[in-house]
Amino acid sequence: MENTDYGQTGDIALDNLLQETQQQIQETYDFILPDTMVHDAIEHACTFFNLPEVPVVDSTGVCVWPNTPGTPFDDVFGFDRTQMMEMGIQGEDALTLVYTHECAHRALQDWEGIDGKAEELACDYFAGIHAALGNMDVSSFSEALSQTMESDTHPAGELRAEAIAYGQEIAQGTDPKDLTFEYCMDRFDDFLAKHPEAGNDTPSGPAEAFAESVSFGSAYTKNEYLAKANNCFHEAEIYQDKANRSDDKYEIKHNQDQAQKWRDRGENYLQQAKYADDKNK
Repeated sequence: MENTDYGQTGDIALDNLLQETQQQIQETYDFILPDTMVHDAIEHACTFFNLPEVPVVDSTGVCVWPNTPGTPFDDVFGFDRTQMMEMGIQGEDALTLVYTHECAHRALQDWEGIDGKAEELACDYFAGIHAALGNMDVSSFSEALSQTMESDTHPAGELRAEAIAYGQEIAQGTDPKDLTFEYCMDRFDDFLAKHPEAGNDTPSGPAEAFAESVSFGSAYTKNEYLAKANNCFHEAEIYQDKANRSDDKYEIKHNQDQAQKWRDRGENYLQQAKYADDKNK
């Protein structure tokens, strides 16, 4: 995914320097936010909402293009590595939360009574829920959004950070088997009622055609949680093996940290499996 592009100036020495600079910048971006990390982050975000994965293309910003409501199979994600770097988004946790926000737009395609700033806050809120349930580091993501300026379509950064924290609070204070998509939206209406500046003064709700395929990730069955846990432990083994085979101390630490994160997620899924109901789907 190329994001930097210097035009030719006609000066051979300067053009060579610009080309080298471009290559160095791209290599840095690719190392910190490699394509594999982008794809993994998107997979985790889509899985969280039980939505299908969709294509990701280079764009002038990280975004999602939802198509016809009720047809989440034909949505498209946009990715801009430069934008993510400038925002301070580094690491899979932060990137997963970015795409959790974008995927929440997909989940809300058929949800009536919420749009504009309120919808952006709802997406931030779901990122907070995912962070709490997935034992993810939310600091980078929250700090990045807290710096955003208010516009006609996006709320002030301070309110966005508050929505993220509220999502974490809801996830941590609710029995996992009760944490359905609809329940979370009911609790988000409470948040909006306290923040009229978000521009929503009526309760939201599912449209008649609300797609049943959009089921909130925390409502998985026990067996599905166990399968997710096993996948996480498998990923942990892969990273640990990379660490064991490396001679570079920085690469060893990176892979060991990643292995621990995957183990932590696996343990989290095992905990959720204890409370899951095999009949909840």
